[in-house]
Amino acid sequence: MTAQQIIASVDSLTPRTAFNQSSKPVLDRNGSPFTPGCRVRFELPSYYINTFADEGVLASGFDRYGGFTILADHEHNVHDRNGFIVCRRREVYATSRYHYHGPFAGNNVTASELGDPFEHGVTKTFVEIID
Repeated sequence: MTAQQIIASVDSLTPRTAFNQSSKPVLDRNGSPFTPGCRVRFELPSYYINTFADEGVLASGFDRYGGFTILADHEHNVHDRNGFIVCRRREVYATSRYHYHGPFAGNNVTASELGDPFEHGVTKTFVEIID
């Protein structure tokens, strides 16, 4: 294999590698594997039941828990435990969730839900590849 073929073969489908240190393959909400530096769109939890959305670049590999860092295109508020804004930053940490059933069973997927269907409603949170 040439160096370009090795780089091209690096994705999040293979667990326990330098790029994906978790024990399961990691997929975006549409079932696509991540590659280093790919462009992503996301909607993630902010504070309490709020979310924020943006686009950015995958800035790290996946840690052993399926978490990773995104470098967002814009700065976002960072809240403390009481909801006060303490700073603004572009780095965003996101996680993936293991799916036991359905089309992605056996994989960590970057899609989840936030909220309570009885009080506030449920919002879908996700990270998906756009480029």
